[in-house]
Amino acid sequence: MADPIGSSVQTPLTHPNYGSTLDAEQTEGALRPDVKGFPPPHDKLHRGLSARQVQMIAIAGTIGTGLFLGTGQSLAKGGPASILLCYCLVGFVVYVTLLLLGEMATQYPVAGSFNAYATRFFSPSYGFALSWNYWFNDAVSVASDLTAAQILLGYWTTWHPWVISLVFWVFLVAINATHVRAYGELGSSGLTMYLFS
Repeated sequence: MADPIGSSVQTPLTHPNYGSTLDAEQTEGALRPDVKGFPPPHDKLHRGLSARQVQMIAIAGTIGTGLFLGTGQSLAKGGPASILLCYCLVGFVVYVTLLLLGEMATQYPVAGSFNAYATRFFSPSYGFALSWNYWFNDAVSVASDLTAAQILLGYWTTWHPWVISLVFWVFLVAINATHVRAYGELGSSGLTMYLFS
């Protein structure tokens, strides 16, 4: 005797590379599954960074360049209480945002950035626009970091500032062109020197 309830329930799809459980309706649309309901084989997620490297890179990204260059002027004009209040307020907003992003990444792990979630849960056009805005943000961040390096090294040398930016830019491109494990180790050791200097 067949179970009428069990026959109508759809079995979830478990992807062998991601470990996620997706319903058939959830895979339609933005993810574009192949014949078996899984993403194509070239979309496999490879984990080349260890947990220690990811944590160190996250700490370095949290500290950032603005902590050293922007905090002095804010501290002189606003005082320590205003800086602490602003850090707490912005830190809470960032914490809640990353908590929600972590929930989505746990429920629906994908081989991509958070832009994949905007495409999946909002609209493909919004995900496209968010991807380009994120790229522009990174391009401006690299330029501001190079400018910060010029300002910082300008205290010790009167050498041409554009040469300093060029040297740092070549260094950044060389780091990003290496293997992901070498990038992770360089990021971890760079943060260690950054914190103890």
